[in-house]
Amino acid sequence: MTRKTCMAAALALATTGAHAQTEVRVYGLASAVLESVRSTSVPRKTRFVSNSSLLGFEGAEDLGNGYKASFQIEGGLDIDNGSGRVNNRDSYVALQGGFGRIKAGFMTSPMRGMGSRMNFVPGSTSIANNIGIMTTLNGQATGLNSRMQNSIRYDTPNMNGLAGALIWAPGENRAAGQNNYAYGAGLSYVNGPLYAGYAYESRNAQRILALGESEEFGHRIAARYTLGTTTVGIALDRMKSRGDFFTDAGPVPGSIARSAWSVSAKHTAGIHDFIIHYAGAGDVRCAGAAAEGQCASSSRPFTGARQLSLLYQYILSKRTMWQAYFSRINNEAAARYDFDGDPVISGLAARIPGSDTRGFGFGIRHEF
Repeated sequence: MTRKTCMAAALALATTGAHAQTEVRVYGLASAVLESVRSTSVPRKTRFVSNSSLLGFEGAEDLGNGYKASFQIEGGLDIDNGSGRVNNRDSYVALQGGFGRIKAGFMTSPMRGMGSRMNFVPGSTSIANNIGIMTTLNGQATGLNSRMQNSIRYDTPNMNGLAGALIWAPGENRAAGQNNYAYGAGLSYVNGPLYAGYAYESRNAQRILALGESEEFGHRIAARYTLGTTTVGIALDRMKSRGDFFTDAGPVPGSIARSAWSVSAKHTAGIHDFIIHYAGAGDVRCAGAAAEGQCASSSRPFTGARQLSLLYQYILSKRTMWQAYFSRINNEAAARYDFDGDPVISGLAARIPGSDTRGFGFGIRHEF
């Protein structure tokens, strides 16, 4: 009897321990779209794209006393060609309690996260999204829309719809003499059908536009409102790059800035979704030694662009839909904007200023 009692007790303890362990959920998305794209300077080409296809693992453990530990490992998949990585999307470990939540890893910043609020296209990676206009400086990616490596993020508790977030990356991969840390902050308010938010982000020593040390930073505000089956949204963005530009007199400070905006609407009619995005970027504003290239006096007034995107979704189930979309970017004479994620011409230097870009796609999207 003693042996049986001990075995029963051990089995009970083992069962209790098993229930306390983290339960892991596997999730993902598979998307395959046939696109046809072209620009004024590039002949039409047909391609398969894998918009936002991903595979992820997440889990959480109740630690008691109101505390919870959790993790997420997520990677993108290119199901069109079979490539992908297990952790090139948000991957982190977190601790949550009455104080809020702290996460450490490779994460979305408050500014990047606001993109999902102002972009009604699921996954936000097709040519129909408005990110290319809203997050680049005349087509030049500044890093302000990318995830932060080696970062720590803190999210406050929800206070009657009001919540804040802070993120910081120490720049541990910096070279000698550089200080490429990054940080950001965000504030949002959600009350039923209303969302409003503000985000700021700064990335240092990026060497993106300036020839010497530089800092890229931006401010963004967004709001959206849902009335019945229709949602409308608006976003404003101000982005700036400042640093040292080399001249005959040596390094001289200068800066390049631009403003952008986006208006979006989504209407659902039964199993049909209709989405429209209209976005625009203003001319660049230059100061100091930033006087060459797109900042030349003859180019500055012609660096704006407009983008119109139309998308239709046929809902087959809660997890599966057909998609069809069209998007066009009209560049002014010195502008070089292209689609985000899958541009027609990847390298900025290879784009001919003033070339318009357009494309359409049709495909299927399934979540699991």
